[in-house]
Amino acid sequence: MRTKKYPLSEIVRKRSMPLAIEAFKNSLLLNDRFCRHQVKDVLQDLAQRWTIPFHEILNQRIGPFEKRIGIFGDFSALWGYIDYVSRLVKEKGYIAITAKNIYEKVETRRTKESISIMGDISSLLYSFFLTAVVSKAIVIENLPSTAQFETAFLDAQNKETLGVVITEDIYRGARESCMCLKDRKDYSVCMASSMAETKRNKPAELCSANRNFCPFKGTQMKFSTLEIYLENNNMYLVAVNKLESLVEIVDAFLRKSKRIVH
Repeated sequence: MRTKKYPLSEIVRKRSMPLAIEAFKNSLLLNDRFCRHQVKDVLQDLAQRWTIPFHEILNQRIGPFEKRIGIFGDFSALWGYIDYVSRLVKEKGYIAITAKNIYEKVETRRTKESISIMGDISSLLYSFFLTAVVSKAIVIENLPSTAQFETAFLDAQNKETLGVVITEDIYRGARESCMCLKDRKDYSVCMASSMAETKRNKPAELCSANRNFCPFKGTQMKFSTLEIYLENNNMYLVAVNKLESLVEIVDAFLRKSKRIVH
């Protein structure tokens, strides 16, 4: 089912940010993979062009691009998790940017007061802007509301991303668990994309989450979001059963992302 209101040809030709965002949102809600992949290229181009005028301002007001880490997820329901991860990032000498606050070494500031974007824009466009001005991102994936869009925006820009699910049951042994799920003592990690690099199968073909235990499918995370992590080897997905387990994971992700899966 294609979105009729904004034909793909018009979006590609006009390179319109509002049209592209709306079409991208519809493609996610309708699970229209064809449309999503077509609009991805437009969004990547627009993200680069749209943020150019803001780089110098953001460098002065917040800090250098490579130090800006986005922390995303449903902050109305999962703020405790987002706040905890943001403080971990700040302690490592980085700047954590959320939709609500910016966490710096010295102080915490309101995001909208520190980053002024032209005029009044939609919350979805604001989310896209925030994903565009960070070098890496961590997404709390327990609830799909905003996370599904933020994850897709990060994927469209091929940003290094750590997806986190906090859940009680994270691994059930090699026989019961999905073959792509690996136990790392304090957390489990989806290895589908890295396993696909050494095999001829596509990541989604290796995933046995439909038949075996998967901690990500046991939450409200949408399968379309899980598919993004399966297909993008620049994005990592972990499950933890206690927040304290994130200390080492976040440290590894900030220093060298690949350490999470090796």
